Amino acid sequence: MNRGATILFDGPPRIDRVTLAIAAVDSVSGALIRGGVSARMNGLMDQPIVNASGMLVFINLAGQPRYEVEVDGRRAGFPFVERFVFTPPAAGNTDPAARRRDVLLTPGPDYRFPPGTTLVRGVVRRGPAPVAEASISAAPAAGAGFATRSIANGAFALALRLPPFGPHEAEAPVPVRIVVSEGGDTRSFTRKLVNGRGHSFLEPLDLAGSNDPGLFPPEEGASDGARRS
Repeated sequence: MNRGATILFDGPPRIDRVTLAIAAVDSVSGALIRGGVSARMNGLMDQPIVNASGMLVFINLAGQPRYEVEVDGRRAGFPFVERFVFTPPAAGNTDPAARRRDVLLTPGPDYRFPPGTTLVRGVVRRGPAPVAEASISAAPAAGAGFATRSIANGAFALALRLPPFGPHEAEAPVPVRIVVSEGGDTRSFTRKLVNGRGHSFLEPLDLAGSNDPGLFPPEEGASDGARRS
């Protein structure tokens, strides 16, 4: 008597549920960074998977009310670890956007900024010591604000956009207030910047001092190249 072949039936399909999908974005170009970026949730061993579009996706996590998330782009050439808190949407919320976060990665001084980028470069110190993770922000009187941080040796490069002034906007200097802070120390400077040009402070910005460095190239119309606010 011959036995019939064993028939195997498929089990119930596995359904993975997305807890959080992270898109690491180059804050200068707006492009999705597809390699060299990792993510972790504080206190958890779970690792994200990388989907076909390059996003980092955490799946099937237990329903915690909030997650502290770190996104590390240092292997991709972005020197800072970005952190945020994610609160999952309600269980009945099926909108994919509610489980997605775009994380802007801030470039460092070695980033290859596109030609024609308006830049401010400098070094932050406290006395003789370089200051890492100092906050640097800049905003024209009639425009948006932009921000970056300093790396371990105190250096920074801040890209920003100036208000347009028609066909000759690249020739029109714009007063911009630049604020540097770390801990309880804050310095502010007002400098005239030219659209599409790179500018560099001529000496370190001392958080513990009162120096007033000018820019290179020098500001147009200023005898000493600097005016402090």
